[in-house]
Amino acid sequence: MITVFTKDGKSYTKEGTGREFVWDFEEQVRRIRPVTPGLAISEAQFAELIDTCRHLDTIDAAAEKLIRLTIPS
Repeated sequence: MITVFTKDGKSYTKEGTGREFVWDFEEQVRRIRPVTPGLAISEAQFAELIDTCRHLDTIDAAAEKLIRLTIPS
């Protein structure tokens, strides 16, 4: 059970199974896409960042690439 208390004094309580927070990488991508316009990096750079994360196990020097992709060009 989780309860959220708002600044205006209201509270909202919901009970769940925990499965509400279990999803795969593609679902994470779908959920995070709407933030793209507010990012400091371009849409193309964000797409490359997502693709890099999708294939981390096949990328040499993945950490360096991920860092580079988070710096605005």
